[in-house]
Amino acid sequence: MKKHKIIFVALLVALLVSTGAFQNTIAADSRSPLLGDGKSVFRIVNKSYVDVTVTVSPITGPDPERTITIPAGTSDDSEFSDGTYGYEYQYCDLGGPGDDKIDGEIDLDGKDYKMVLYPCAHQPIKMLVMNHLSEDVSLDLFGYDEYSVDIEPGKNKVELFSGDYIYDYDACGLDFTGEVHVLKNGTTTLILHSCEWFTHPARIHGHPNPVKFRIINHASFPLILTLIGPENYLVTVSPGVNYYTLVAGSYRYSYYLDYVVRSGTMLVTKNGIGVLMLSPSYLFEVFNETEAE
Repeated sequence: MKKHKIIFVALLVALLVSTGAFQNTIAADSRSPLLGDGKSVFRIVNKSYVDVTVTVSPITGPDPERTITIPAGTSDDSEFSDGTYGYEYQYCDLGGPGDDKIDGEIDLDGKDYKMVLYPCAHQPIKMLVMNHLSEDVSLDLFGYDEYSVDIEPGKNKVELFSGDYIYDYDACGLDFTGEVHVLKNGTTTLILHSCEWFTHPARIHGHPNPVKFRIINHASFPLILTLIGPENYLVTVSPGVNYYTLVAGSYRYSYYLDYVVRSGTMLVTKNGIGVLMLSPSYLFEVFNETEAE
């Protein structure tokens, strides 16, 4: 009887194996659930001028922590079991708070991952470009790399490498060229000013500096005075001493007195020292009979 049972069990096992009922179970048990389906290559390209050490630590990946040193101008291909890993390295002073360590995460799921380390002076960042014009502008940048980007009115973020650049763009019927130093910490802002900004008198006469300025009217009646300079003014000057708040700079003045328009130039200094005197052609003195006797 036992012989028949053994034969029956053997036949049942053979039948199950031949139909594949055990195959998936055996395959699943033969690999650890942590290893995933395979391997991936983490490629590190060091384009900087110094040796860089990168520490790779497992998050969900099965491989232990690994320290990889990549000499300047070389690359390294390291094989990892699929999973999520954290990386950390430091080789540049980015000019920001903290210890300037760069870290992040990579997901290795059967696809290779490439990370490039650039020279310290040329880190990949985003620069803010403020376009105060009312139209799109084509901005060209020449430096560590060359860029040609369309800048819309308002705020724009441009991806580029830090470093010194020459910029060029056309606006207001003119070609504007200048230099900009793009910082490694990503705080640089390039402003494309409006056409009105360039034609404003303050651009010619300097930053507005309002001061009190003295104007004396020797006539016996008010005079209308026009001032054209860093700012334009139309004021009524009463007889006697008058004080007005004017932006410092050079002015062209004009007023009407004695049936003619009188004009000239005056300088309003940054400390407000000076005076403009408005005098008629003739000054009449009051005759005092007591003094005459």
